[in-house]
Amino acid sequence: MDIFNKIVKESMVGDYTHLSVLEALEGLTHDQAIEKPIANSLSTYEILYHMFVWQDIFLKNIKDESADWEEANKIANEQLTKKAKEHLSEKMWEQLVDDFKRGFNEADTLLETIDLSKPMKTFGNKPTLKMYCILNQHNSYHMGQIIKNRVAQGTWPLNEA
Repeated sequence: MDIFNKIVKESMVGDYTHLSVLEALEGLTHDQAIEKPIANSLSTYEILYHMFVWQDIFLKNIKDESADWEEANKIANEQLTKKAKEHLSEKMWEQLVDDFKRGFNEADTLLETIDLSKPMKTFGNKPTLKMYCILNQHNSYHMGQIIKNRVAQGTWPLNEA
């Protein structure tokens, strides 16, 4: 594995900076996910759904597959305008977490063989490394929102919950 792939791979799981976004999801229940513990904020479900939609688009670009940015934006925005408690079952929460983890793990696995300098035709011929940087920044930002929700709920840090 190339040194840059190794560095990106380490950054995905929080080495030297923060924890893995997957750790931020550990032990979250359906009821906690749909709660909005901070006034005028998003629930953890809404945040993770947004992360999942965009992670899927980022992965499509990384794999040089066609990705509809406008459609992803529409899906993410439509979902965020609904009230999570009205449409989210426990089964749907578990599926969302599984789907997000699957995409996260796919991005991680691709790093073992992908050429990060390869231009992505679906992203203005920018190098694949650019999309991984965006993916990591996006996940890190929203992981902070999830942690903030968990702190407000009293479910973070994990060892004190």
